[in-house]
Amino acid sequence: MFDTRWLALPAPSWVAEFRTLRASTPHSHLQCRTFLAEEDKVTEAVYHAIKTGYRHIDCASIYGNETAVGAGIARAVKEGIVQRSDLWVTSKLWIGDTAPANVAPALQRTLDDLGLEYLDLYLIHWPFFLKDGTREVPPPKEDIEGYNPDTFAATWA
Repeated sequence: MFDTRWLALPAPSWVAEFRTLRASTPHSHLQCRTFLAEEDKVTEAVYHAIKTGYRHIDCASIYGNETAVGAGIARAVKEGIVQRSDLWVTSKLWIGDTAPANVAPALQRTLDDLGLEYLDLYLIHWPFFLKDGTREVPPPKEDIEGYNPDTFAATWA
């Protein structure tokens, strides 16, 4: 169960501090993670996290809640708390979608679910690969293909 008690607490003063990355993009120290966040609660959690000063939202398609995460972001933007450019949104390519033909559709699905035009960071979820289309967590042993540098390079080609 997702614990929402933290929503009533003020964000620490360092939450609003940013570091500049090599790309000259400000990046918050603290992120609002959405792993295991229940879909019916994560919209409010993300909205209140942004309202309290969080600017890094971490999500992934495999979490099954990106539509609700996007609703929290959209509410904060609509109410003028932030602009989209004030946020750093990270999502992850699921390791069952690493076949080169699957990457662009998976990214588009994430963007559509979040209701965003772009992500600030898109990662491969874990450093190993699964058979194409595997969505189970944890994955069945027979679906684990392990790490292959050629597959990794082809994913991002």
